[in-house]
Amino acid sequence: MTFCIIRLSFQELLEAASDVMSDWLDKHHGAEVTDNKIFDDLPKLYEDKFHQDMAALNVRCLARLFVCSMYILLSDFTLFLRELLVFGVICKTAVIRGNLCV
Repeated sequence: MTFCIIRLSFQELLEAASDVMSDWLDKHHGAEVTDNKIFDDLPKLYEDKFHQDMAALNVRCLARLFVCSMYILLSDFTLFLRELLVFGVICKTAVIRGNLCV
């Protein structure tokens, strides 16, 4: 039997366990969140990372960015995107993410 010893810093451990910790914290302490600022700050963090990735790929900055910030059914969101496509608000790309195709 072979054992592998993994040495992680505390920060690396927290990052590796962030999904599990997030679920646990939300379940046990989510009701204690009274400052809604987190609901603005967290999406902003990922939005900034998105823009950095696009810049690294030499993709032009978006003229408008639509953000979906509530929990909705994927089927409803797909229908919404299809309507935006029909009215010319968005354009179809060759990139498909996950199972979402418009």
